[in-house]
Amino acid sequence: MRDPSPYKNVAVASTFSPRFKQVLAEAKRIRDRFSADLHLIYVGERDNEITTKFSDTLAQLELPLNSKIHYESGSPAEAILGAVARENIDVIVAGALEKEVVLHPFLGNVARRLVRLRELGEGIGKTAGRDRARPFIITRELA
Repeated sequence: MRDPSPYKNVAVASTFSPRFKQVLAEAKRIRDRFSADLHLIYVGERDNEITTKFSDTLAQLELPLNSKIHYESGSPAEAILGAVARENIDVIVAGALEKEVVLHPFLGNVARRLVRLRELGEGIGKTAGRDRARPFIITRELA
């Protein structure tokens, strides 16, 4: 018998950047592979325009329209990590738009901050009841 997946909850940190759909498609691939629930984390106010964007994008990518969307406030990196901890997220997918020279390592400000906080063990690392760090995936797309 195959072991059950340790990844039950996959989250996307969303800013509606030009690469949002590609990042969400990567999260869908991970979600499908591990039969996990999908969460979207958005740092900003909930309004009709944002709700419609999420609904349209979820439908376009054939993702469940009832996927959990967490509207957060505050500093983006800290707000995202707070939602990750609170919602017991196992894998987080974030994206960064490459604006620098090709092959030059580059992360967006929020993604860079998430990585720094992760390396310090804040928010994404081991938490109560866990004996393993959460995987963290950042996709980088060329502009």
